[in-house]
Amino acid sequence: MNPEELSNKRILITALNWGMGHVARTIGIINRLIDQQNTLFFAGNSHQISVVKEYFPAVETHILSDYPFTFKLDSTFKMSLLRSSLSLMKHVGKENSEINRMIEELQLDVVISDHRYGCYSKRCTSIFLTHQLRFPLTGFWKIGNVIHQSLLKHFDFLWVPDYPDRTLSGELSNVEFRHKKVCFIGPLSRFSATKQPAKTIEKVIVLSGPDEYALKFARDFLETDNQFSGVIIGKKAVLNQLNLPTTIQAVDSSNWKTSDAYISAAKLLISACGYSTIMDLEFLDCSAYLLPTSGQVEQEYLGELHAERIGKKPKL
Repeated sequence: MNPEELSNKRILITALNWGMGHVARTIGIINRLIDQQNTLFFAGNSHQISVVKEYFPAVETHILSDYPFTFKLDSTFKMSLLRSSLSLMKHVGKENSEINRMIEELQLDVVISDHRYGCYSKRCTSIFLTHQLRFPLTGFWKIGNVIHQSLLKHFDFLWVPDYPDRTLSGELSNVEFRHKKVCFIGPLSRFSATKQPAKTIEKVIVLSGPDEYALKFARDFLETDNQFSGVIIGKKAVLNQLNLPTTIQAVDSSNWKTSDAYISAAKLLISACGYSTIMDLEFLDCSAYLLPTSGQVEQEYLGELHAERIGKKPKL
């Protein structure tokens, strides 16, 4: 099953709450499914819901509890994940109960989960959306893939937002993992539905992910390149902690459509090396300099995979 086969269905979409990249790419799939006469519902936290409502005011939304996870700069992402593993597994069971309740109340035909492991049910078609069929892990940490792939078996279909030749995700979507229903559905981006404007802004920095990571990203970049001038987009709480010169225009990212206008007008986009950003670049038609978040092996892998395209430091 692929997105084109879904029409006149009642569909719930959910997205992981670790950064906003997951909810960003659901905008692209919601666009597709609404065009095919489906009735869409979205479940997530209040921040995610506010974003979805900006683009789709008519979509009915529901609160879905967040995954209990704390990011710490003084620890690697893998160690933080390991420390949270027990509470995360407990949450999957709780989440599954919440989803089954929603399926009954909303009379759902399909649930599409962007990396929420508990959002499945035998009572309707369950689809897992991910560009990572396996994580880039080695040694002891390979146990993460065993757990990941075991959890994926609960789902009827796996949708990979990439081209069939895995141009964007590389080995992350290698189908050595033999799930019988893997479907490559093409990159997802909210920018795919809009015509791109003229590029009128030289450089735009986008701060994303947990506040601690976003703040470190901004400080590290601006300390290295203290002559930077342009636009910086991020949460107000993060921007307020930066001592920005008058040559930099700060834009609050709480209004996504306003932020989208700046991003679309950028000649050069500077950001963390998240997969959602890599998909956006398929439609933005701009240059990019993407920095992997330290300790996040997925972003480090993507940085190496796309080094020729996005790894050259811009002249500021």
